[in-house]
Amino acid sequence: MNEKIRFKKIIRLLEKKYPSAGTTLFENKDPFRFLICVILSAQCTDAKVNSCAKQLFKEYPSDRALSHAPILRLKSILKPLGLANAKSEYVRTVAGIESEKGIEWTMQGLQRLPGVGRKTANVVLSEMFGISEGIAVDTHCARISKRLGLTFSENPIEIERDLTSLASKNKWGKITHLFIAHGRNICKARKPKCNICLLADMCPSCAKI
Repeated sequence: MNEKIRFKKIIRLLEKKYPSAGTTLFENKDPFRFLICVILSAQCTDAKVNSCAKQLFKEYPSDRALSHAPILRLKSILKPLGLANAKSEYVRTVAGIESEKGIEWTMQGLQRLPGVGRKTANVVLSEMFGISEGIAVDTHCARISKRLGLTFSENPIEIERDLTSLASKNKWGKITHLFIAHGRNICKARKPKCNICLLADMCPSCAKI
């Protein structure tokens, strides 16, 4: 089967399986707050981010207030997320940039911000502005892509390139969410549930992990 056709079928099956797949971050209406939450989500669950973000924005409701927040207080609020030292600095610096001159909401502009890489920029542009610059490759996306034989790379940039070459651009923003949902429910890092996976007949890794 042609790889583009195979990937199209994979996406179609996952869309039927996970029709409501999407961001689980609560702060998903305001671009600035959403950006902060995505930065905080590094190596952390969205559930923990939602809990900490609620307290963070309660105490510092504006970008200006957040930019002047005492660093020790930020570390205390963000401690449950891990990497609190770095995340506190990122949050306060990004808030200062938004307050003083405004964030440039482009791939290049976002990647100039501390704590923001291509994955974070892809997520923000897709979720907040409906702009598909690429595919956000997180751990679930990378793992499932390799297991399905859609890529043979370990490099997120190369994985993204392989996936975007196979998928229609109007699906780019959805692919990450579909793979995350499937990774959390079926194609787990350890002990994937291959026996009940709807992609089993198209997966070269089925029952081999």
